Amino acid sequence: MKNFRIVLFFIGALTFSCSDSDDNTVSLEDDAPDTCANTEVYDPNFTGTACCIQRNSDLSIGEIIEYEYFTNLTDPSIDWEVISGDIEIVSGSSSSVVTIRLGDSFTEGVINAQGISSENAALACGESVTIMRN
Repeated sequence: MKNFRIVLFFIGALTFSCSDSDDNTVSLEDDAPDTCANTEVYDPNFTGTACCIQRNSDLSIGEIIEYEYFTNLTDPSIDWEVISGDIEIVSGSSSSVVTIRLGDSFTEGVINAQGISSENAALACGESVTIMRN
């Protein structure tokens, strides 16, 4: 009976030591600004084209992540694309707001947004964001 208790103790210890915990969280970062409010996009004295991408949600593998494209171009057509990495565009590939999902094998990747003015196709502004594991 004593041996049976010892075996049960070790089985219980193994069960708890193998359970999921928060120690497996992945740390991610990107080079998008917290806000585009203080950029040339909103500077009335800036005469060139300007654009900015900001992240509107937390970074997490497997979860929806939202980025937003801002520009001083007039009524732009916008195109988002994945340049590299295990990244899926979930929705919004032709709008100012895109949602993406990082795949399970994600280590690093780049997304890009390109805006083209509806008034003058020669006016365009592109911006990229690099996302990486820490």
